[in-house]
This record gives sequence, C-alpha cells and structure tokens, in this order.
Amino acid sequence: MSAPTEHDLDVLIVGGGPAGTMLALELAIQGINFRIIDKSLQRSDKSRALIIQPRSFEVMDRHGDARKLYEKGNLTGGPMAWMKNKPVVDVDVRSVANHRDSQFGLPCLVSQADTEAYLDNCLKERYGREVERGLEATNIVQGDLDVDVTLRDVHDGVEQKIRAKYVVGADGAHSVVRKSSSHIKFEGAQYPQEFIMCDATIEGLTLPIDRYHLLLETGLQVIQPMAEGWVRIMAYRTEPSNVEPTLDEMRAAVEGRIPGGGKITNATWLTNFRLHHRIVNSYRDGRLFIVGDAAHIHSPVGGQGLNTSMQDSLNLGWKLASVVRGERLDSFLDTFDAERRPIGQELIAKTDKTFNFLSMTNPLSVYLRNLAIPWIAPWFASKDKLETIYSFMSQFGINYRESSLTHSDTSFTGPVMPGDRAPDGDVDVGGEINRLHKILAPESFNFVLFSGSLRAGTEVEEMERAAAKFEETNEEKARVHIVVQERDGKYMYSHRLHNTYGFSNPGFAYIRPDGYVAAIGTLGHFDEFMAWLN
Repeated sequence: MSAPTEHDLDVLIVGGGPAGTMLALELAIQGINFRIIDKSLQRSDKSRALIIQPRSFEVMDRHGDARKLYEKGNLTGGPMAWMKNKPVVDVDVRSVANHRDSQFGLPCLVSQADTEAYLDNCLKERYGREVERGLEATNIVQGDLDVDVTLRDVHDGVEQKIRAKYVVGADGAHSVVRKSSSHIKFEGAQYPQEFIMCDATIEGLTLPIDRYHLLLETGLQVIQPMAEGWVRIMAYRTEPSNVEPTLDEMRAAVEGRIPGGGKITNATWLTNFRLHHRIVNSYRDGRLFIVGDAAHIHSPVGGQGLNTSMQDSLNLGWKLASVVRGERLDSFLDTFDAERRPIGQELIAKTDKTFNFLSMTNPLSVYLRNLAIPWIAPWFASKDKLETIYSFMSQFGINYRESSLTHSDTSFTGPVMPGDRAPDGDVDVGGEINRLHKILAPESFNFVLFSGSLRAGTEVEEMERAAAKFEETNEEKARVHIVVQERDGKYMYSHRLHNTYGFSNPGFAYIRPDGYVAAIGTLGHFDEFMAWLN
C-alpha cells in the first residue's frame, strides 16, 4: 500500500475570467483549499461579452448583491431583425419573462469588465481571496493520485512546482489545461466570415434602446445598446484582411443601414475577429477538468457563452468539494461531464444553426432567406415560441432531468420536476420579507417542506414529523426549511411558492447546493424518497 500523497492544495484553477472566478467563489463557500491563477497582469477594461442572462444573475447573487450589477446595465427585451429600414422579425420576450419567481426577469447588457469587477469584489470581500495574477501554468502532469504543475512568474520567469488533487482549466479557447490532456479533443471548425466590431456612440440613433438589432439585408450587422448611451456595433467584413478596422471602415459598413439613420462617433476598441464552433469530447480527463471557453466556443447568437461558462463552474464546484472532503467517491465527478456536456452540445447546435441562417453571404441564399423571412416572422411572435426562446435564452430552462442524481416521485406531476432549477420567490421570515434563494444554503443540500395551498389544519404536524425523520439520517447535513401557507411566526410563510412548486397538499423538495432540484414529491411518498436517499 502506497503512502498518502501530500498536496499543496486541493484544487488549482487556471484562468481568472468569469468561469474561473465563479468556480473560486463556489469552492470558497465550501471551505476548499484552492488557488486561482491568471497569466495576465490585470483585468481587461474592454466590454467583450455583454449579455448576462437572468439565471447568471441568480448564480452571482449567491455570493453578493447581484442587483447592483443588474441595475448598472441595460435591460433588453430581445432582438429585432431589420431589412430595408423596416422591422421584419420582433422577438420581444418581455411578455413571457419570468418576473414571477426570479428577481431577474430580463437579459441585461453590461460590460464584462463590470461583471468581472463584481465577481472579484465578491471573492475578496466575502471570502478574503483574490486571483493571483502574473502566474501561468507551463507544465501540467497528472498521476493517479495528484497533478504536478509548474507555475511561472511572468515578471521574472521564476518557476515554482506545486501539487494539487485536481486542476481545472478555465483558461479559454487556447487552454493549457486542455492541451495537457492526451484524451480531450477540441472538435469543430472556424466560420468563414470575418467581423469587425467597436463600442461607440451613434449620434441621432432612433432605434429602441431596450432591444438589440440585427440588420439582415446583406451580410450581418448588429447594434446592441448599452448603458449611458454606448452601443456595441458588429459588422460582417466583405473583404477579409485580418487587419484592425478603422472608424471609416466601420462607418462605411454600418451607417447607411441604420434604420432611422445615425452617425458613429466616439468609437473605442475597434477590433476584428473570427468565430468558431467547437466542443470537447469530454469535460474531464482523470484529475483534469475544463470549464467555459476551454470546453466550448460558439457564435455569440443569443448571448450564451459567458453565461454557460458560469453554469459549468456552478455545477462543478459543489461536486469537487464533496469529493475533496471524502463524502463521495472520485467517480461522482463523472456527473459533471454527464450533466454539462449535453447542454454544451445543444448550445453549439442551436447557435450554429441560427448563426448560419443570419450570417449567410451567398447571394442566392440571402435572396431566398430574405424572401422567406416575412412569411415566418409571425411564428416568432406566437406565445408558445416566445416562451421557448425565453426558456433557452434566459437559461431558466436548463435542467438535469436525465441525470443519475435525480429521484422522481412518479405520482407527482407538478410544474417543477427533478433536475429543474428551484424556483425563487418572496418568503416572510419573522415579519421580514426575504427571498427563498437567499434562505437556501449555497454550500449544502436543502430539504424544503411545503404545507401546500389547501388548508386541512394538520399540515404543520405532518411536516414536523417528516423533518424529524429526515434529520435522523441526514448524512448530507442538509439544511431543513418549512414553508407554511398561513403565518404562524414560527416558520417561513409564502402564499405563492406552494403553487409555484406544485403543492396543493404537503410536499417536499430536496435541492442541491447548485440550486437544482434533486427530488420532489408529496409527503405521501416521503418514505420512498428516504429509501432513495439512503
């Protein structure tokens, strides 16, 4: 029997962008010994990924007050497509937005610099940790029990060798961690088009600023209004050159096509880029994991990239923590790939299909598309289609219903199913209004009992008996919460949450640390749930 291996730390996170910092936050709240490094000396001040989806704000709200960031940006109701200065497709999700069980109903356009500053502040102020800058991982070699990593200081070239139980690559499309694996392949291709982009103001702009705009007649141009009068402008480059654009080129590409007119002024961050659609064949290789752009890159259609990256980290954080603490076997970490890669694959497929439709350049294809758009436009305005678009776009619709980590009460047919996001809502706690998501402990499982919307008078006793029985074998150290339909001063009160979760009679929801429902059902099936849990 070999001697135990000494580790310098449990987890090394390579890459201090939103994905890496979100993982650091999740590990910090779990009390895990980690380091997070980034080779850049400072954060970029460029706006980069703009659209933050509602579910991402909920995730960030676990570690601070995300409403401050939400209020800093520009809320958007979705895209409008234009041809010949006329709107031809209007995807306005405001009528179906989830204001019922979330504080964050709409997508928000906010500079990535502001998003990163918020995450950094949460990490420092709440947990006393920071991204270690100016450090790069130059060599990563994993063994059966650990990972040996060489770190290099970009200032003076001094190297240090450390040993970690696990290494997570949040280091982008050119991930060093991914390239250190002989098993992980980054499969996909580059799109043929080249684009130019800038942040600017548009003098005389009359387009609605609570929407973002796709100009489709030939090629693809995009105008995304941000806060304080700034807009993001992206345009197809008709003659690829791989040379940084000029203001004159941007004006020539866009100004004549802005509905209602406008002149581009105060342009900053002029740049050119190409897009890719790629995804890895596995999010895990032994003790190496990858999240965010290191695992999947795609077109910016729908504003999903940064959001999906943070969801990767949310999923991985509590799982790493439970294995590091010895609560679960290492094989439990396979559920990270099993749950997250299908979502990445679906995202790549949907964004690829939509991007190819919007950005086509073949004259005949463009002509036929433009001919068809007025005929298909009403379909996008239907309530059912808007709800489908919103569910995908907001990321509220992401679920793990097929996961091995869920338990289904086959008799329960409520609106919330095992694997779904746990809905939020107002709760009265001792006369003070709070939110359920703020009550749920983000570092542990939560066992929530609901009295149901019907009032027979025996619900509290039933829930108390169930809570006592649950506590007898509570190996997960889950927090227990009771939500009642009538104020009694003892338990949380909510009028709406019972119906939101689908309980007319007493029931329960067993909620994972990442805020997804592992099991849900009526108290009539409580023993069945306990048998599964044990």
